[in-house]
Amino acid sequence: MEVLHKRQHLQIPKGSPKCDIWDGLVWRCFTGTRYINGLPFITIPGASAFSIYVDWVNAHGKSTQLASIGPIMLICLNLPQSGILKPENVYFSGIIPGPK
Repeated sequence: MEVLHKRQHLQIPKGSPKCDIWDGLVWRCFTGTRYINGLPFITIPGASAFSIYVDWVNAHGKSTQLASIGPIMLICLNLPQSGILKPENVYFSGIIPGPK
């Protein structure tokens, strides 16, 4: 978690290319509900950001049988960019059953 707090690119120059989710303006401006000395929420120790992802797939693979399910996954954005999408860092939080 400390990697995020050391990120200097939360202060990127205006108009420069965006290469990471943290390059967005919202992360530099969002103070959240815990406003401490005017710091952005995500720089406050213990603050975490997650991305939620849902994708609908056929539970039977490429079979002719159809049964849709929607796995719900959370990605911790506080991790270094090189490790965000590694399978061991993806939190599988549940499954939404498809229509009957």
